[in-house]
Amino acid sequence: MASTNLQLLKYTVNEISFALNENYDFSKKQSIKLNQNFTRFIKKINEDVCDVSLMFVISDSNDCTTPFTMKVTITGTFKLKDWESKDNIDFIKTNAVAIVYPFLRSLVATITSNANIPSYILPVFNIAAYFEKEDKKDD
Repeated sequence: MASTNLQLLKYTVNEISFALNENYDFSKKQSIKLNQNFTRFIKKINEDVCDVSLMFVISDSNDCTTPFTMKVTITGTFKLKDWESKDNIDFIKTNAVAIVYPFLRSLVATITSNANIPSYILPVFNIAAYFEKEDKKDD
């Protein structure tokens, strides 16, 4: 069983990029399908500390109806004794992204709100389950 002494030591906003689609008509009510993606990265710092990064991207759609593009990367630095053991790495993959996701979600909403467009609020959902499903696709 994995240790439950997972500690978030700090989080860092590594990257923010935002580009408004100048041709998009925000006054027109329309359905928007955003081409969005999440990516997770884990980097060893030492035996007890690792960085877990979460990247969120909204990219251009082929039909040019995307109101904006965005890329946000945020990293949490976590401490967990022997985090690379089989049980603990699974624990890190599941819980660290769940801890970092609310910071990312808040940042995305703030960026769009401050861009003077309707706020884009990422849904509350189980990000750990999302990555579990993605990991199974890769196997």
